[in-house]
Amino acid sequence: MAKKYELVRVRHMAVAGDGASWVRQGVRLLGGLYQLGRFHLKRAVHQVLDRELAGEVYRACVAGKVEKVGSLLRDAQGKARGDKAGEIGRLRRCLMTNRMG
Repeated sequence: MAKKYELVRVRHMAVAGDGASWVRQGVRLLGGLYQLGRFHLKRAVHQVLDRELAGEVYRACVAGKVEKVGSLLRDAQGKARGDKAGEIGRLRRCLMTNRMG
């Protein structure tokens, strides 16, 4: 980044990623802010949830309503069966791990 930008002039740096730990670690090294990329967020919720619930979860994430996200996903996981319940659980853990982003 230093080859392309004059980082000494940058006051705030935000780095979007897919939730990988190496991205969050790199952001800490650079002194920036981490954000779960909207593309990755939208893709993750739409891969696991039906269209209506995915939209509701996505909007709650973007609005920073972490408690609502957790509640919606816990409810959905409780109603799901088999592999689907596991997928929703993994999505919930991913979003909670990245809640600060």
